[in-house]
Amino acid sequence: MMTSTLLGAIVVTALGTWAMRALPLLWMQRRRDSSADPAGATPPIWLVRLGPLLIAGLLGTSLVPASLDAAHLVPTALGLAATLMCWAWVRGLGWPIMAGVAAFALTHVLMMG
Repeated sequence: MMTSTLLGAIVVTALGTWAMRALPLLWMQRRRDSSADPAGATPPIWLVRLGPLLIAGLLGTSLVPASLDAAHLVPTALGLAATLMCWAWVRGLGWPIMAGVAAFALTHVLMMG
């Protein structure tokens, strides 16, 4: 059963996620439309660096296991290894993330099973 507190947390998270993606896009569209430059306005340096910083923050929090025992360290290590190996193969973001999540989930289920 979903409590009102959980529902509120989900709504706040969804709005925050939308804001991080939509507001820079809308802001740059407005700058581009008002710019005299035919190629459009170039984004400020803080906006260029914001995306990689957010991804690095998510990576950092994802690599911290729930506890420092084998049941949590092994799935984290195997998920990270699968992500890095897949990235080295495809040099993209989507497939490596899927491979890492799948490796983590499979290892976690097998170790907890």
